[in-house]
Amino acid sequence: MPLVLSISCRKLALSERRDQLSPKNDYVEIQIADNGIDIEGSQLEKIVDMFAQLPTSKVREGVGFGLTYCRKIIQNHSGLINIHSEVRKGTTVSLILPID
Repeated sequence: MPLVLSISCRKLALSERRDQLSPKNDYVEIQIADNGIDIEGSQLEKIVDMFAQLPTSKVREGVGFGLTYCRKIIQNHSGLINIHSEVRKGTTVSLILPID
């Protein structure tokens, strides 16, 4: 199956904000979704840890720094990163950042 990647962006409504976000700021959500390798629920939090890689028999590339750096950059900008994955549907990474 060919890889399909989609990127979307939208302003978050006040009712959609999470507790970790400041009520004083407006926020934008950027979603990056693909139909590639799905990630088990037990691995979703672990994959943003330094040197983390998915336990899979498929070909792996990289050493596990990418999402760790992304999380740190987003946190330094008072934002959040969330990852959601569904079996046979792929993975969505959601970046929530304040609008200045």
